[in-house]
Amino acid sequence: MKPTFTLLAFIALFSFLSFTTCDSSEEITPTAVEPITSEAYLNLSYHPPVFFQYALHNAETDELQGFLIDKAGEIRTYQFSEAPYEYKQLNSIPVLLPRIENLLNISQSSGKYVDLDSFAWNVKDIRRSGSHLLESAPGQDNAQITQTYYAYGPGSIRTSQHSCQTGDSSPTTTGFTQILLSSSGKEVLTSASRFSPAIVEWLEEIDRGQVISLTSAN
Repeated sequence: MKPTFTLLAFIALFSFLSFTTCDSSEEITPTAVEPITSEAYLNLSYHPPVFFQYALHNAETDELQGFLIDKAGEIRTYQFSEAPYEYKQLNSIPVLLPRIENLLNISQSSGKYVDLDSFAWNVKDIRRSGSHLLESAPGQDNAQITQTYYAYGPGSIRTSQHSCQTGDSSPTTTGFTQILLSSSGKEVLTSASRFSPAIVEWLEEIDRGQVISLTSAN
């Protein structure tokens, strides 16, 4: 009988310690979770400062110009007299925050904003896409102009362990990814993700000025 009593006592002690590790004197009452707004979603800390980019590269002059869409949904234009190396690499590549911030710094405000709900929806589709394998097809052999649509997504995200003292678990982004969605020129490249065609169509409409608000987003 003594071994049985000892075993039961051990189990009782273990159960007590397990339930009192993060003990709280307050009763926890389930509450409804408020849906996050599009603006709040786009400004999550682990998101890149730029979500989408259009790049037009002239191979003859090596000039690069286009537009990007920042976290606020503003369309910003830019122009390089010499295309940076990464825009000659037609694939998904890791990028660090300083390079994206530099792109923001040299870009010019257009004063035009995209609809935030449509914007957030397309950003969520990028997050749902997983890997963007590229499908290739022949383009124009004598093409001097290459048009490319890019997206930017999170790179490696680390989350700290939950703390009983603070209740915090803070995600930390260690990098971002430049994702090629579609490119046309001497070669035609397309992301195989099922979400990419709709996103590219949305960016093409922005390029044509069809879904741009002429006033501030605020």
